[in-house]
Amino acid sequence: MLTGAASIEHLATKSLEHDAAASSHWQKYHSEFRYKDGVFHGLQGFGGNSSNPFAAPIHWALQHRYRKIGVQFSRFTNFKAQASQVAKAQGRILDQDLLRQALTLGFLDDHLRFPSPPIVAVIGDGFAAMTSLLLQTGWARHVVLVNLTKTLLVDLCYGAKTSGFDMIRLCMDPNDLRDLRPEDFPAGGVTAIEASQSELLALAPFDLAINIASMQEMNPEIIADYFSHMRAALPRTTPRYFYCCNREEKILPDGTRVRFADYPWRDDDEILIDELCPWHQFFYTKRPPFFRSYDGPTNHRLVSLAASQ
Repeated sequence: MLTGAASIEHLATKSLEHDAAASSHWQKYHSEFRYKDGVFHGLQGFGGNSSNPFAAPIHWALQHRYRKIGVQFSRFTNFKAQASQVAKAQGRILDQDLLRQALTLGFLDDHLRFPSPPIVAVIGDGFAAMTSLLLQTGWARHVVLVNLTKTLLVDLCYGAKTSGFDMIRLCMDPNDLRDLRPEDFPAGGVTAIEASQSELLALAPFDLAINIASMQEMNPEIIADYFSHMRAALPRTTPRYFYCCNREEKILPDGTRVRFADYPWRDDDEILIDELCPWHQFFYTKRPPFFRSYDGPTNHRLVSLAASQ
């Protein structure tokens, strides 16, 4: 297991290689990716990351539809304020992507109750937005973060701006996790896993997994692998939850069709929520008509996963 800056250096070297876990979508958006001496180039498809302070009032004005949705969640105002702190630490403005993470956390906070802050697995993240918010708010005690190598490098660099490099440890093989107990995962820390080694997720004692708008960018066999890893829990006396927010259908650049309904759900999964996600049906731009719909509806589902058979 590598920790701190050593994990960044390892991922920086690995980012020069072909990532076998990347779908045609990410092969396209990673095509111009570069990282050298702490500077990124060619960041595409990760979400917004504007650092222009003069744009902040425009974003605030256009976010009224999101804030209106947020009033239904009991702690959204607090989470939004914490999202602003994450944005400040990362040198960015509070854009719609980060604000939507606050909405998601408000939703989860209203629908799930844990006796103590849980260990949360985040499968795919953009600029460590959800990871940072989970730790900044203290809602999660520890985050297990899984992502493609290049995107994981971005996540850890931006996450480090919030909490520092000391919080990071990068898993290299099963022995890094096999004998660890939940209490061995330090509060406020991040355990990172490259997507090419996603099977390590099965060894992590997480209570909740989150995937937002990235399973729709994976090949179906990779999605099936993630479901298998999530279900392969160590013996548990409490549920293992999964929050999934993705497009009902998306066609990748190579023609692969990815459908939410075709994910490997099971009849014995306990569905708590299954509906269109109110804050992922539209996005705003700085030009008229300002608000636009995505290319198809986005569903979100919160389930208690059935264990492996």
